[in-house]
Amino acid sequence: MPSHAFASFTLSASINCGKRSPRHARFRLVLWKVQEGKAALREPQFDAELIEQSLREAERQEKIWHTFFQLIGIDPFQIAYEELCRDYEAAIRGVLDFLKISLPRRARIGPPVTVRQADEISRIWEERFLTERPSVYSPATG
Repeated sequence: MPSHAFASFTLSASINCGKRSPRHARFRLVLWKVQEGKAALREPQFDAELIEQSLREAERQEKIWHTFFQLIGIDPFQIAYEELCRDYEAAIRGVLDFLKISLPRRARIGPPVTVRQADEISRIWEERFLTERPSVYSPATG
Protein backbone atom coordinates (compact mmCIF):
# COMPACT_ATOMS: atom_id res chain seq x y z
CA MET A 1 0.00 0.00 0.00
CA PRO A 2 1.38 3.45 -0.90
CA SER A 3 2.30 6.01 1.72
CA HIS A 4 0.20 9.12 2.18
CA ALA A 5 1.57 12.58 3.00
CA PHE A 6 -1.62 14.17 4.22
CA ALA A 7 -5.36 14.00 3.65
CA SER A 8 -7.26 16.27 1.34
CA PHE A 9 -10.94 16.10 0.63
CA THR A 10 -12.94 17.13 -2.38
CA LEU A 11 -16.41 17.06 -3.85
CA SER A 12 -17.04 15.76 -7.29
CA ALA A 13 -20.38 17.60 -7.47
CA SER A 14 -18.73 20.63 -9.03
CA ILE A 15 -17.62 18.57 -12.01
CA ASN A 16 -20.77 16.51 -12.31
CA CYS A 17 -23.03 18.83 -14.28
CA GLY A 18 -23.65 20.80 -11.11
CA LYS A 19 -26.28 18.31 -9.94
CA ARG A 20 -26.30 16.88 -6.49
CA SER A 21 -27.32 13.29 -6.23
CA PRO A 22 -28.09 11.40 -3.03
CA ARG A 23 -25.73 12.46 -0.28
CA HIS A 24 -23.34 9.51 -0.40
CA ALA A 25 -22.86 9.47 -4.16
CA ARG A 26 -21.07 12.81 -4.57
CA PHE A 27 -18.83 12.81 -1.50
CA ARG A 28 -15.27 11.89 -2.43
CA LEU A 29 -12.34 11.65 -0.10
CA VAL A 30 -8.89 11.84 -1.61
CA LEU A 31 -5.61 11.01 0.09
CA TRP A 32 -2.72 12.67 -1.69
CA LYS A 33 0.00 10.17 -2.49
CA VAL A 34 3.64 10.61 -1.59
CA GLN A 35 5.89 10.81 -4.63
CA GLU A 36 7.77 7.70 -5.62
CA GLY A 37 11.02 7.48 -3.67
CA LYS A 38 9.87 9.93 -0.97
CA ALA A 39 8.77 9.13 2.57
CA ALA A 40 5.68 10.40 4.38
CA LEU A 41 6.34 12.56 7.43
CA ARG A 42 3.62 10.65 9.27
CA GLU A 43 0.61 8.51 8.51
CA PRO A 44 -2.62 10.44 7.91
CA GLN A 45 -5.04 10.82 10.79
CA PHE A 46 -8.82 10.79 10.39
CA ASP A 47 -10.20 14.22 11.28
CA ALA A 48 -13.96 14.63 10.79
CA GLU A 49 -13.75 18.35 11.56
CA LEU A 50 -11.13 18.88 8.84
CA ILE A 51 -13.18 16.85 6.38
CA GLU A 52 -16.29 18.91 7.12
CA GLN A 53 -14.33 22.16 6.85
CA SER A 54 -12.88 21.03 3.52
CA LEU A 55 -16.33 20.10 2.21
CA ARG A 56 -17.67 23.52 3.16
CA GLU A 57 -14.70 25.22 1.46
CA ALA A 58 -15.18 23.14 -1.69
CA GLU A 59 -18.87 24.06 -1.71
CA ARG A 60 -17.99 27.76 -1.27
CA GLN A 61 -15.56 27.61 -4.19
CA GLU A 62 -18.09 25.72 -6.31
CA LYS A 63 -20.61 28.53 -5.75
CA ILE A 64 -18.01 31.14 -6.72
CA TRP A 65 -17.28 29.33 -10.02
CA HIS A 66 -20.99 28.85 -10.71
CA THR A 67 -21.65 32.56 -10.14
CA PHE A 68 -18.65 33.55 -12.27
CA PHE A 69 -19.76 31.44 -15.23
CA GLN A 70 -23.33 32.68 -14.86
CA LEU A 71 -22.21 36.32 -14.82
CA ILE A 72 -20.11 36.00 -17.97
CA GLY A 73 -22.66 33.81 -19.74
CA ILE A 74 -20.52 30.72 -20.21
CA ASP A 75 -21.79 27.17 -19.98
CA PRO A 76 -18.56 25.36 -19.00
CA PHE A 77 -17.70 21.85 -20.08
CA GLN A 78 -18.19 19.54 -17.13
CA ILE A 79 -17.13 15.98 -16.55
CA ALA A 80 -17.62 13.60 -13.65
CA TYR A 81 -14.53 12.25 -11.90
CA GLU A 82 -16.02 8.76 -12.22
CA GLU A 83 -16.31 9.22 -16.00
CA LEU A 84 -12.69 10.29 -16.23
CA CYS A 85 -11.57 7.23 -14.26
CA ARG A 86 -13.86 4.84 -16.13
CA ASP A 87 -12.94 5.94 -19.67
CA TYR A 88 -10.06 8.39 -19.72
CA GLU A 89 -9.71 8.46 -23.50
CA ALA A 90 -13.42 9.16 -24.07
CA ALA A 91 -13.30 11.94 -21.46
CA ILE A 92 -10.31 13.57 -23.15
CA ARG A 93 -11.99 13.25 -26.54
CA GLY A 94 -15.04 14.98 -25.04
CA VAL A 95 -12.86 17.90 -23.91
CA LEU A 96 -11.21 18.11 -27.34
CA ASP A 97 -14.61 18.03 -29.08
CA PHE A 98 -15.92 20.76 -26.79
CA LEU A 99 -12.88 22.90 -27.64
CA LYS A 100 -13.27 22.01 -31.34
CA ILE A 101 -9.77 20.58 -31.47
CA SER A 102 -9.12 17.75 -33.92
CA LEU A 103 -6.25 15.38 -33.37
CA PRO A 104 -4.11 14.45 -36.35
CA ARG A 105 -5.25 11.16 -37.86
CA ARG A 106 -2.47 9.05 -36.31
CA ALA A 107 -2.39 10.82 -32.94
CA ARG A 108 -3.26 8.70 -29.93
CA ILE A 109 -4.35 9.70 -26.47
CA GLY A 110 -1.98 8.07 -24.02
CA PRO A 111 -2.81 6.87 -20.54
CA PRO A 112 -3.03 9.42 -17.73
CA VAL A 113 0.26 10.44 -16.14
CA THR A 114 -1.41 10.82 -12.76
CA VAL A 115 -2.18 8.09 -10.25
CA ARG A 116 -5.70 7.40 -9.08
CA GLN A 117 -5.75 8.57 -5.48
CA ALA A 118 -8.84 6.83 -4.15
CA ASP A 119 -7.96 3.68 -2.28
CA GLU A 120 -9.11 1.51 0.61
CA ILE A 121 -8.16 4.12 3.23
CA SER A 122 -10.19 6.81 1.50
CA ARG A 123 -13.16 4.41 1.19
CA ILE A 124 -13.01 3.58 4.91
CA TRP A 125 -12.68 7.24 5.89
CA GLU A 126 -15.59 8.18 3.61
CA GLU A 127 -17.82 5.58 5.26
CA ARG A 128 -16.68 6.64 8.73
CA PHE A 129 -17.30 10.32 8.04
CA LEU A 130 -20.77 9.68 6.61
CA THR A 131 -21.61 7.53 9.63
CA GLU A 132 -20.32 10.09 12.16
CA ARG A 133 -21.77 13.13 10.39
CA PRO A 134 -24.74 11.97 8.32
CA SER A 135 -26.36 15.41 8.16
CA VAL A 136 -23.31 17.20 6.75
CA TYR A 137 -24.04 16.28 3.17
CA SER A 138 -27.63 15.15 3.09
CA PRO A 139 -29.85 16.17 0.14
CA ALA A 140 -31.49 18.80 2.35
CA THR A 141 -28.20 20.59 3.13
CA GLY A 142 -26.07 19.72 0.10
